[in-house]
Amino acid sequence: MSDKTLVSTLLAPCCARCWHAPGSPCPDLVRCVHDGPLCHDDARCRTTRAERLARVRQGGTGRVLFVGTGTCGRANGALAVLEKAHAFFRGNNLPVEIVEVGCVGYCQREVFVDLRLENGVRLSYCDLTPDNVEEFLDTVFVQGELRNRFLYGRYGSAAGYEDIPTVAETPFFARQTRVVLENCGLIDPTSLDAALAAGAFLAATTVLTSMTPAEVCQVVLDSGLRGRGGAGFPTGQKWKIALETARAQKYVICNADEGDPGAFMDRAVLEGDPFRVIEGMLIAAYAVGADKGYIYCRAEYPLAITRLKEAIAQCRAAGLLGRNILGSLVDFDISIIQGAGAFVCGEETAILASIEGGRGMPRPRPPYPAVAGLRSKPTVLNNVE
Repeated sequence: MSDKTLVSTLLAPCCARCWHAPGSPCPDLVRCVHDGPLCHDDARCRTTRAERLARVRQGGTGRVLFVGTGTCGRANGALAVLEKAHAFFRGNNLPVEIVEVGCVGYCQREVFVDLRLENGVRLSYCDLTPDNVEEFLDTVFVQGELRNRFLYGRYGSAAGYEDIPTVAETPFFARQTRVVLENCGLIDPTSLDAALAAGAFLAATTVLTSMTPAEVCQVVLDSGLRGRGGAGFPTGQKWKIALETARAQKYVICNADEGDPGAFMDRAVLEGDPFRVIEGMLIAAYAVGADKGYIYCRAEYPLAITRLKEAIAQCRAAGLLGRNILGSLVDFDISIIQGAGAFVCGEETAILASIEGGRGMPRPRPPYPAVAGLRSKPTVLNNVE
């Protein structure tokens, strides 16, 4: 990964009066992305920040082609589609930017490709293959036929394109309310800027700057969020137990060891929006008083691991992981543990044994991990979702 990928344009100072630095972190750093500047009042700085945000949300300054290159897309030839798209634009001298995105969720119709026009309209196309992608590119970019046999739908309101159904109106998506997956397939998963433009770390900012750990646990408890592994234990109660267990060292673990056959929701989130997982772990760590986190991900997910490594590095460079995050005096960092793919390591106590270097075998309970987990310290384990 080049140094350039570690640089966040949206978090950069708008002028010399912006005082955020690694040694003096600003609590309003993330809020300034959307509402800044907040440390001073300057119309020119507001314009600069608004223009930055608009460019990131647009994906570029002209036409942008978003190519779904998640694992499912790659299985259908997405990398070859990507390569041919690059060659087509070079050969025809077309100034079109290409952005790789994750899986939108409709794996059966991969490869998905979205086209964002200069006016902001975003059209979605599907069923692309290495054999037909050149036909698609010629139809759209040479003949100018946006409505063609590959067209799936559009995103949002678009004057002049009302005859095209929105993606949310299509049969596959019509009954879905996308929460965890709302950004997957839409934003660049390797870009902290893209995540920030979509609202990443705003919730963490609120938590770190205006809530107590007990209040965070209560909000999660009141939300009704529960584990989906069968026991249905309230997540907020688990966090509260860990918070109230007085130990100097505590841990947060993200269980990304997806062992059920045919289950790929964790992979989709990790590949398509890894910054959301990091933000969730940061919130959990603050709520329970942990300063160290682990993501336990099976080695069979190489793309997910790559995306996570890139995201963690960018968050560290931006001061969103590490020491004194956003000036809150909260320290938290994350490491990735690659599992060997054993089905049993999806069980929380087996994960603990594996991270400790032992064989992944479940342990009898009590004590529960929230009281005595990793290295006998209070540990909160939650799934990716």
